[in-house]
Amino acid sequence: MRILDFVRPGGLVAGLLVLAITWIGLRFLRGILDRFGRRFADKRLALEQARTLIGFLLYALGGSLALLLTFHWSREMLLAVGGTIAVAFGIAFKDLAASILAA
Repeated sequence: MRILDFVRPGGLVAGLLVLAITWIGLRFLRGILDRFGRRFADKRLALEQARTLIGFLLYALGGSLALLLTFHWSREMLLAVGGTIAVAFGIAFKDLAASILAA
């Protein structure tokens, strides 16, 4: 089976658009939180931690949505990829929580 059979032509454009919107949203969020960090110096660490967590979640949601829009997914593929992503997210959240709590 060819790999291009799994790609949706219209979904490719939609997936790239989702990634672009995610990137723009994250840049906007970073700018706002950086300005708040300069204004409220005593809350800078909490704002940085919030930015990290929100950024991680937005990247994960944007990337997942882009993948779902771009490819044709069978039930088996969704289960396999979903399990792999769940393990990866678990490890990433553990590391993220450790870095936030260590600060």
